Amino acid sequence: MEEEEKDVIRRVGLEIVGAASLFSIETNEQIALDEDTVKGLINAVESHNRSVSMAACNAILDLFTTSIGRLKLLEFSAINNLIAIEMNLFVESDMNLNVPGEWIHVPKSSTPSISLIIMEEVHDKTFFRIGFMEDEYPVLLLHVAITLINDCTVEQLRKVPRGLSRKFLLYLAMLWAEVHKHKLIETVPESERFFCLSNIRTNHLAESLFRLSMDETFTTPSKFQEVKRSIFHLGHISFESFIVNHWEQSPLLIQRPSEDVLHDNVFSSFSQFLRSKETVSSFLGFLLQNLTSALPINSDELDIVGFLKEARD
Repeated sequence: MEEEEKDVIRRVGLEIVGAASLFSIETNEQIALDEDTVKGLINAVESHNRSVSMAACNAILDLFTTSIGRLKLLEFSAINNLIAIEMNLFVESDMNLNVPGEWIHVPKSSTPSISLIIMEEVHDKTFFRIGFMEDEYPVLLLHVAITLINDCTVEQLRKVPRGLSRKFLLYLAMLWAEVHKHKLIETVPESERFFCLSNIRTNHLAESLFRLSMDETFTTPSKFQEVKRSIFHLGHISFESFIVNHWEQSPLLIQRPSEDVLHDNVFSSFSQFLRSKETVSSFLGFLLQNLTSALPINSDELDIVGFLKEARD
């Protein structure tokens, strides 16, 4: 039997496993409890035949629909295989990046080219799906890797080799930077060729970045100016201009106070009297309770600072 015929059999077999995984929960669990089948799915992702590898990725996503399927896939380190393959696909030329503690080797041009972001409404919530100007195969690998990372436990994530985890973290960080360079539009232009609209949402990408960076520690102390620049941007912006241009223009976040705070609030009875749906901000009550009443100012001085100096003398 020729190799091409074997690949066809492998692909069809993987498609059958994927379809059976979606047939019922019982069938899915039976497949997940078969260690040889699960290991075969994971190993098939590494196939040099594109159609076989894609069929394995789709079968993994199908098996991932039950808790038993997720548990077994993560138990046999499916994440490691997917990350390794994803990183190898985009190696065009290499560069070294200085990561605290060591120098690591990462692909220079490893991020897919993002074409646009599609906005969609689901149950009154807005989500953004990332579109790629890339072949479907690497995007599918990325989708499976992000799906597994976002569903695994901290202990399972720590089993990923540190070097591999760091490379993929830098890869996702570059992808995240690319996401923010593009406008959010609602339709796919017909002129876009080779466009692949993925099932990866921006919040999925953010969660993977957070999970992979949880164990990142900076062993070398940072200088004061470096910390300051990281907070107030990279320019020569001062603290004063930051307050005026950014902080004071930011929306004020007022949270609903707890029942204990509301009970002691001097505005609570007044608020209930007006039958207001919104409670008066807790900081107003706290402010008034700590003020001391004083007689009106008996002075022709309009400047309060001048009056205070006069009263002090």
